[in-house]
Amino acid sequence: MSSSPDAPIILSTYIKLVLHATGTLIILFVFYQLIRSCTQEIQDRYDLELRGKSKIATQVFGELMNGFVEPLTLKAMVIICLLVFGFFIISSFVVL
Repeated sequence: MSSSPDAPIILSTYIKLVLHATGTLIILFVFYQLIRSCTQEIQDRYDLELRGKSKIATQVFGELMNGFVEPLTLKAMVIICLLVFGFFIISSFVVL
């Protein structure tokens, strides 16, 4: 095998390429971990705030729904169900 006079230059170029690629990957990995940890911390803080607010919103929504349903009689509920289901049945037969 004959070695070319450019072999040291080619070899050093490949070594630099591998070192630069490795360094770049390490830096990208560190940035990725930093962004991931920041995102996780923000998400944890948001979840804590959201849990308290969602509990209150759920209770208010439940009370609101009970306020609408409790005064309805059985006759009114049957009529509402017939109207809703009748609308869907009739609209399924209509072809545009």
